[in-house]
Amino acid sequence: MAIHITKFRRGLKRGYNSLTQITDKDNLKISLGAAILGTGEKYEETLRGEEVCYLLLKGEMGIEVNGQFFSGERRDVFNEKPVCWSISSGYHYKAKIHKSTEVIEIRAKNPKKFEPLFWPQNKIKIERRGKGLMQDAAFRLIKTVFDHTNHPKSNLVVGEVITLPGRWSSYPPHHHLQPEIYFYKFLPKEGYGFCQLGDKVLKVENNDAIKILNQVDHPQVTAPGYAMWYLWAIRHLPGRPYRGFDYIKEHTWMLDKKAKIWT
Repeated sequence: MAIHITKFRRGLKRGYNSLTQITDKDNLKISLGAAILGTGEKYEETLRGEEVCYLLLKGEMGIEVNGQFFSGERRDVFNEKPVCWSISSGYHYKAKIHKSTEVIEIRAKNPKKFEPLFWPQNKIKIERRGKGLMQDAAFRLIKTVFDHTNHPKSNLVVGEVITLPGRWSSYPPHHHLQPEIYFYKFLPKEGYGFCQLGDKVLKVENNDAIKILNQVDHPQVTAPGYAMWYLWAIRHLPGRPYRGFDYIKEHTWMLDKKAKIWT
């Protein structure tokens, strides 16, 4: 299966747009799709052996599960924090669109049952990573929704990054054992950037996705004038949950705020 998914560069179609499947013949084992839905549309499902995460990109939707109703609204990914739902195997849920919506659906195998969780925008913290380092060349905004610390029964880690125009993210180059996927948006939408996978460099555009497999290093950069947003989803491995990443050792010197950078 392709590591670089480019089929939605011209736009997402109405309904569900599949980017990856759990059954793909690689180690990602994550189903990722983007849905464009209209006001009043409804969907319901009983989960069996899988967990599902919905991350709202724009619009307004609500999910009813286990007698609880969680509703969220978001204008866009660049100016507002995420809104996210997480539901485990064993639950029946109903989703309803209140306002024309774009939403990401993320699935992974997981037989464990956990209480439905909802993260409104006021529960999301923003990390200003890279500020004060490398002349701010890798300053970006990290919005982690959940990881092993606040959602230990999930088999996923989910978050967002906004990379400022002309700057780097996932930098210095780092890697981790667990597989990951990125899904990109640019502002303006004609923008582009580059994803490095080890020694391979790929041009990324609006609605592209990249699978990050085999512990490869994966720094990113966006072109001047274009802000780059990407969703990141990591799958825990059995007995080896994601707890962080490792830098390439020879580049760690630049993590010192006193490091001398040539100008």
